[in-house]
Amino acid sequence: MAGTSKGSAARLRKEAARSRLLAHNAASEDERERLMAMAAMFEREAQAIDAALRGRD
Repeated sequence: MAGTSKGSAARLRKEAARSRLLAHNAASEDERERLMAMAAMFEREAQAIDAALRGRD
């Protein structure tokens, strides 16, 4: 994962939090599910970056 950093993981976690907030206020169940799926994807990506960075230490 060239070019990844702890800042990248933090940005992804911020996007995950934003997606969860939007999901909480979503008008429809479909939109809520889509936003929660996006939040989960962002969180998985952040975890992958953290794991890759731990492997480099």
